[in-house]
Amino acid sequence: MKKVGAVILVLFLTMALFAGCGKQEEAKNPDPTPIVDVPGIDEPTDDLDEHEIYPAPVMQWIEQTKDVFMAHYIEYGDQTFFVITWGEKTSGGYVIEIVDIKETDEEITIEVSFTEPDGLAATVMTYPYTVEVMDGKVDDRLVNFVDVDNQQFIYRVYGLYGSHPFLKESSTNLRIVEWITDPTLVQVSGIARAFEANINWVFADIDGNELGSIGYVTAAAGNGDWGYFQLTLDEIPEKAEYLVLFLPNMEDGSRFEEVWLQFHLK
Repeated sequence: MKKVGAVILVLFLTMALFAGCGKQEEAKNPDPTPIVDVPGIDEPTDDLDEHEIYPAPVMQWIEQTKDVFMAHYIEYGDQTFFVITWGEKTSGGYVIEIVDIKETDEEITIEVSFTEPDGLAATVMTYPYTVEVMDGKVDDRLVNFVDVDNQQFIYRVYGLYGSHPFLKESSTNLRIVEWITDPTLVQVSGIARAFEANINWVFADIDGNELGSIGYVTAAAGNGDWGYFQLTLDEIPEKAEYLVLFLPNMEDGSRFEEVWLQFHLK
């Protein structure tokens, strides 16, 4: 295990002007790919070592989850990368540090410390994250991320393994990994942060009118954690043009964060 310091991703505002349930299946680890830079990720400001620019799947994960508070691990080759993103901040000075990794035959506990700015800090958009590299794989052990300052678990991803690109239709708490359609079925999978792990769905026609009743699929985790879900439907209304996914509000049951997935069944 090698310690890699906390890294703060800073995105200056001026730069933005130029940038313009269903059956759960274990997702396979990505095939080995070269180490690359990902647009939107600045190179670390500290002295570089061999792990300061991470493998492409790790960089991809950081880029697409930098706007939310999330913990995840990615096995790549003979190593495991523990990744924590802290979401969008309006200033510098936010630091995440993995202070220890404790291993047993049954469990791996990643102890994390969070530091907020002390006093005045530069007013810039920042996306703090950190990565820790461990030699070896998780295997069947339980992985927990713990905030050691507050003695509480950090929300993490359950059921999705490795790094997978999210489709552009994704929302903040409902991220789509796969969307497949053909004349006989539709299938969608992704991760969601959903109350009681339930993601609701309904078909809609080209004008947005709902067709049939509302159904639901249960994710691998809920109540703050991110859970993988997969939904396969083989009874499709004739006029269906969209599958609409949405999360129920935990207080009144109303829907929010709708994701509209369009298909054409001819």
